[in-house]
Amino acid sequence: MSNLTPEKYERVCALISGTHRPSINRRFYATWASIVEQFNATGSLSHAQIDVLIKINEIASINYTKSRAARNYDFNATANRVFNPTKPRK
Repeated sequence: MSNLTPEKYERVCALISGTHRPSINRRFYATWASIVEQFNATGSLSHAQIDVLIKINEIASINYTKSRAARNYDFNATANRVFNPTKPRK
């Protein structure tokens, strides 16, 4: 039986489904997976487990943002913007 209110239950479901799994650090993935498995089996989590899910989601979000920025980085565009010979120097 769930120890969570319906609102908290929905928040935890959204937190779990909104976490980008490939961006979870390998050190934390086993912890995240065991918490998710327990939630799916029982529908209840402690406050500490919810806090761990939130923290892992924040870290995964940061990792995903960094990987997208690195994938979209264009050295030539940056070099043209910074070292543009037509740009007046101070």
